Amino acid sequence: MTTEENKKNRIMEHALKSFTTTGFSRVTMDDIARGVGMGKGTVYKLFPSKEALVFKTIDFFANRIERSIEAVLSNEKLTTVEKLNLFLKTIAEKLASLNPSALENLERSMPEAFEKIEKTRQRIILTNLVRLLEDGKKSGVFEPDMDEYLVSHILIGAIQHILETKVLTTLDYTFDRLFTSITTIIFKGCLTEEGRKLTYKNL
Repeated sequence: MTTEENKKNRIMEHALKSFTTTGFSRVTMDDIARGVGMGKGTVYKLFPSKEALVFKTIDFFANRIERSIEAVLSNEKLTTVEKLNLFLKTIAEKLASLNPSALENLERSMPEAFEKIEKTRQRIILTNLVRLLEDGKKSGVFEPDMDEYLVSHILIGAIQHILETKVLTTLDYTFDRLFTSITTIIFKGCLTEEGRKLTYKNL
């Protein structure tokens, strides 16, 4: 990694933390520069505006999530059901790190960036869920006539609802148990006998 790339990563790392906790409109480029111990001129040389930094930071965060997901999906030691549970847990943990009020602030202040976050989130979750379900059908874990796109959208809807603060706080579940329970409930009717054995074995 070059010195410039290292500086960019440090800036985006700090920007990600600042934007997702404090809120986009409340963070200035001066704040970012002070936070990483660089001159404001250096920050502007690498990112010509706060808006440009936001878009690059979204890509930075998305790439981090995708690397984490790929590490799960490419792990040949895991069964399809184990991969599914770990995939959902990874997504939930990453999304839980985003402060809802900070996202609302971004939606008001920079709707184009908020829209990019939403589209990126949907792309990452849907693409990888479909991939997992297709692999499960090929390996005999899921019924061959299961509609992986429909099931993926059902799962995404369930996750979005449960991760709402007002809902999550009413459920006495750890993240692990929560997403294991979600997959068990949703997939019970989609699993073959062998798939059911694998699911209950991992509960």
